Amino acid sequence: MKRVLISGGWDLMHYNHVLTLRHAKSLGDWLTVHVVSDERLRMKKGEGRPFMKLQERITTLQELRCVDEVFSIPGTHYPLYDAIEAAEPDIVIINITEQADVSEEERYCAERRIKLVKVERISEGVSTSSLLVQLR
Repeated sequence: MKRVLISGGWDLMHYNHVLTLRHAKSLGDWLTVHVVSDERLRMKKGEGRPFMKLQERITTLQELRCVDEVFSIPGTHYPLYDAIEAAEPDIVIINITEQADVSEEERYCAERRIKLVKVERISEGVSTSSLLVQLR
């Protein structure tokens, strides 16, 4: 069984999230989704975030057919490596829309013989940040 891991904030679930998760699932047999903590998301995105609390984001993801498992790791540190250790994936998906330099992640995955797949925003103009601006 090929296990895929994707990590993210998943705040205010939208069309782009669903497309990304479907794509991630298409790369393997089992999709594990890591959800960053409220504290980490606030630190990364600023005051007023997250829009949805951690448990709300987890529950929303658990209801998607393409998602097999959802978990979170507490704290404000960069959680990807802890998520990889916990999930033991064959493939890790990284969103390069927000993070251009993934050389450290590439090295980390290569050392563990984990395939790293970089994805950009699948549908232009749709993001949680842009939706929240429109809502406010």
